[in-house]
Amino acid sequence: MRDALLCGLGLSVIPRGYVGEDLSSGALVAVLTGWSLPLTHVYGVYGSHVHLALKVRVFLAFVSGTHSG
Repeated sequence: MRDALLCGLGLSVIPRGYVGEDLSSGALVAVLTGWSLPLTHVYGVYGSHVHLALKVRVFLAFVSGTHSG
């Protein structure tokens, strides 16, 4: 996506971390700066808690805001 933007192939919603240097250098220009994406939901789909890997449990807890730490 970044390469397409740098080639002038349109607009994109892309995390600033991917294009921060390009914005700083002027290679890309931020447009619609007063606009933001609407809030949305993210769902984690998995078969069962019984055999769920620890790293998946930790990730789900983190993104759901139920982690302690």
